[in-house]
Amino acid sequence: MKRTVLFLCEVLLALVLSSSAMAAAVVPFEGVIDLGGRRVDLSFTDKNGRALSLNLTRPAGRMYHLSMDIAHLRTPFCDISTVIQGDIDLTNTSWGDLNMTGEIASQYTLLNYKPVRDLYLKFAVKDRKFLVDTFWLGALSGKGEFGLSGEKRMNVFIELLSADLEGITAFIAPRVKLRSFAPTGVLTGAVDLSGPWGRPLVKGRLAAYDG
Repeated sequence: MKRTVLFLCEVLLALVLSSSAMAAAVVPFEGVIDLGGRRVDLSFTDKNGRALSLNLTRPAGRMYHLSMDIAHLRTPFCDISTVIQGDIDLTNTSWGDLNMTGEIASQYTLLNYKPVRDLYLKFAVKDRKFLVDTFWLGALSGKGEFGLSGEKRMNVFIELLSADLEGITAFIAPRVKLRSFAPTGVLTGAVDLSGPWGRPLVKGRLAAYDG
């Protein structure tokens, strides 16, 4: 369990520090790591009130239960607030033969202070690949696989389900210079990404209507 805890801590710190505005920030955290009691409680909070708390328990055998509460965590893409619950079945902890399955779901999800369809992720790690069986978040759904060794190749399908163009514009406006008019309507489409993580081949289609 110790290696799993350390890995999760690294992921959480990467999330908290992912904003460019916080690149040089110090993020205090506190909590309890009780390996004997099979329980981890950690809380990260910065000076602006952004917070992330994690609870990880091992109720029995190889099963882990994850609970995460995110309050206005600022990333390069958006401000996120959500409550995440999940269960992970870890059958092998050796990195060379890491094997796990899991399901994670969120509630009360806000992106840039607006409610969106909650996250659902069903995944597995097997044969040095991260396999996404089902993924939903907001207007996005998808599935695919990510290589975790060698060339680290990906093969991913993402579908955009009736997204509001006005909402998309508000989401990307702070990062992309847009024309003075605000587009309206509904956007749908699908994208395939394949190849190395750093330079995947992208194929897709997009359609807008009612605008």
